[in-house]
Amino acid sequence: MLDVRVRSSDSEYRGFVEVVDTSTHKTYLHKPLRGEQFESVLALSNDQIVLLGERANLVIFNGRTGERIASRSISEFFRAGSLVKDLVHLKHHGYIALLAEHRLLLLNEIDLSHVFATDCATWNGATGRLVRTRELSPDLKMQLGSPGTSLRRLSFSGFVRERNSEKIITGYCEEGDGKQGSTSDTGKRLNFIGVYEIDVRAQTILKKEIDSFYANPIRPVFFAASPNGKWGLRRNLRYMKHHKSVPLAGFQQKVFGRKKGYRHPDLRDDGCDRFLYSFELWDLENASFVRNLDVSWIAIENKQDVNDRIRVGDMIDNLEKPFYQIDKGLSQPPKATFTHYFDDLHEKFRKRYWDWQSAWENTNEAFWMTHSDGFRRIGMDGTVSPILRIGSKVSRAQSAEATRELWRHTLADVTATDEEFVIRNEYCMLRLPRSSVFQNSNEVWISEQDAQVVVLCENAGLDLKARDLLHLSGHIVELMEWSELGAKQALTNLKQELRSRFSDMLGGGQYNHTFELAFRYQEKLYSEADFFDRVTRENWNLLSETRALLETWLDKFEERDLNSECYTSVCGGVDPESGYPTGGLAQALKHLVLKEQASLDVFRKYLARRDGEHEVFSSDILVRSYLEKYGFTSREAFKFGIFWVAIRYRDGRGPVENLWNELGLLDVASKSLLPSTFADLVFEEFNSFNVKWSWNDQSIGEVLEALEKILPGNGNWAKQLSDQISARSFDGSRREYQSPLRTN
Repeated sequence: MLDVRVRSSDSEYRGFVEVVDTSTHKTYLHKPLRGEQFESVLALSNDQIVLLGERANLVIFNGRTGERIASRSISEFFRAGSLVKDLVHLKHHGYIALLAEHRLLLLNEIDLSHVFATDCATWNGATGRLVRTRELSPDLKMQLGSPGTSLRRLSFSGFVRERNSEKIITGYCEEGDGKQGSTSDTGKRLNFIGVYEIDVRAQTILKKEIDSFYANPIRPVFFAASPNGKWGLRRNLRYMKHHKSVPLAGFQQKVFGRKKGYRHPDLRDDGCDRFLYSFELWDLENASFVRNLDVSWIAIENKQDVNDRIRVGDMIDNLEKPFYQIDKGLSQPPKATFTHYFDDLHEKFRKRYWDWQSAWENTNEAFWMTHSDGFRRIGMDGTVSPILRIGSKVSRAQSAEATRELWRHTLADVTATDEEFVIRNEYCMLRLPRSSVFQNSNEVWISEQDAQVVVLCENAGLDLKARDLLHLSGHIVELMEWSELGAKQALTNLKQELRSRFSDMLGGGQYNHTFELAFRYQEKLYSEADFFDRVTRENWNLLSETRALLETWLDKFEERDLNSECYTSVCGGVDPESGYPTGGLAQALKHLVLKEQASLDVFRKYLARRDGEHEVFSSDILVRSYLEKYGFTSREAFKFGIFWVAIRYRDGRGPVENLWNELGLLDVASKSLLPSTFADLVFEEFNSFNVKWSWNDQSIGEVLEALEKILPGNGNWAKQLSDQISARSFDGSRREYQSPLRTN
């Protein structure tokens, strides 16, 4: 069986797919889509994986070999992959389902060919016929969503599942047509929650309403559904106060039909006040409430908080229905009071239980959750397991720390057998004996030996190292020999390639966020940093080739983004010395500016033609390295320092007053330049300042005004500089960028 997950590297977020064979523990890394972040990944059968990218591209590939089997764009249905809320394999139907808030798309599981899509329905009571907006006539499109019309947009919520080969079910959350009021919230609009049952072959839909609620403060929608589509879970928005464990346990048995002798593992005779956090269990096929699942009793120590929660709980208990089921004349608790204490309880629950890192048991009869340092099983029959911790209770603190990898990862699946439960997450597989899971205790410690822990992926949850991914994300440059001549030829070849196919190298129409160089010599790959470190150690003179490469890179950027308001953001990896993410060809720039003092012209152009809001290595790290080596020792260096203040302001850095002396520019200038000379440099630089602005309200005049603000009270040199600035005229209004390509 293949385990699959999306991974990030230290330079690229969610840009790789990692596949682990759970039998052999062999790992495969793939990059099936380039130029986009990966949103969702799903294992099919026969070693096949389906991947959805942020640009709404979908691909099926072989999880072992990486071979692409089928691909297509679904941008016609979803503007972005992030809009897809559920990606599911409907095995009985042979479909891949993609669900968004208002759209359902079904594709063939073999070749991704179109099967069915819908976003609205024509209703006749609770039944309807599915249609798609683009297929409607103009007149019908005008009616869509109008009060009283039978044509309504679908409002999916949370999940899509198949009950059998005939029916598909999803949750829904619809806004009502009219307005209904209550004594406390007049005019609030009602929303309705329920289950859609869809027959794809007949293209019909059945609506099963289960609830209604005001839009605020909380949406009681389904947050989980079992894989077989039988069960759905919602947060239970109510409180129960706990004083004495034994009487309350007896009360629970009578009300909820618990097994004889059942007592929730969190209940203890310690005199502490506890409040219940529970889920509602619903039968999705019949759209009927089954029972409450008491997940956790949370201890509250502050007496004032206890009293406040009791008061809110009493308010809810006095309602004829749960507060979110609103009938005319039925009041609900004051919004601020209720939401404060419920949200606070929910946050306390989230700190202990990570419901987004959960999994259904293969039997579909239990839901497993990750606890802050263990696991908990919530049975659909209402039983709850102790907290199951791996390690030794004797050395609890040390054990929890040592085994944190075992439980802090997203659960993949849980398989129940007659003797044990096999849990698999991104990091490992472990086995919990049934006898431990069903113990009558509030916690159970299981040794790693008894749990038979098998690590699947040592670095799960950590960023992959970019140098290990060069074969996937790096642009490979052939190095014929490790010599000065061979290195020069490699840079020259790369420059020529940039000139001829720059757009293709950045992903063509699908721009690639990453451009990491890899130099290949005798089948071994070397990163850009490795290459230039070797050049520096060997003292090879590659300055002219490096300069020509960077100028070509920057000129091609200017050409590419000529009609854009900003420059394309490209990550070039991570600088091994500082640990900072870098822009494209940053190691080449680093080599040039630290080896050649007179390289500030290229440095200026690089700073101006980058995404300065996100790329800070060149502006914050490399600038300081240059000044540490060369300092403000020339006219061009001072002008570069003034340029740096303006460019960082352009990048969005501020306040701009602080930028003026962040690099020590004013300190050095006050000791080595006349005020009039420094003023000359300022106006010379600002009169020629020509960049693409990041925000509409920016202008070079604000940078000069910031300098004037900080000068008063800072000594005679500052006063003379202030007088020099005041005596000169300067148009500081915003100037639009003039590209040298248009000028020429």
